[in-house]
Amino acid sequence: MEHLTLNPPEVWVAKYSLCPAISQKDPMRMSVQVIKNEVVKLLYDADYFKELGATDRELITIVIRQDKAHFFDFLKEHAMTNWRTVGIWEKLVESNLQIEVEFRDNQQECLGNRLMHLLYAYNKKEVKEQILYARTTPLEEGTLFF
Repeated sequence: MEHLTLNPPEVWVAKYSLCPAISQKDPMRMSVQVIKNEVVKLLYDADYFKELGATDRELITIVIRQDKAHFFDFLKEHAMTNWRTVGIWEKLVESNLQIEVEFRDNQQECLGNRLMHLLYAYNKKEVKEQILYARTTPLEEGTLFF
């Protein structure tokens, strides 16, 4: 498994560059607050979803050590689910928090790829985890609708 400890993969930029309405700014050159603002917009702004044709239901999952979970408190102002979990990393058992947010993405997956790039930069600048684990997965069916 390849870990993203040095540079983010260019595939993220290549995918979200297909959507000119999404910011093309390099997150490594953005302030932490601007990164957080854009993450919130990509996850929760229904008007932005419409502008981008984002109709596919997706779930973003972020797993972070419990002692660093406060770095994601900015998501608590909006809808999110979190779970206390246990993880094993390099033979150490640690308490983690798993954060889940449902959002909309478009067929080109521009929003999800931009989110990965933003979270990568946010981790490097603020959280400073060796590896921040985040992923998006498609949601096919569910009882929640937005």
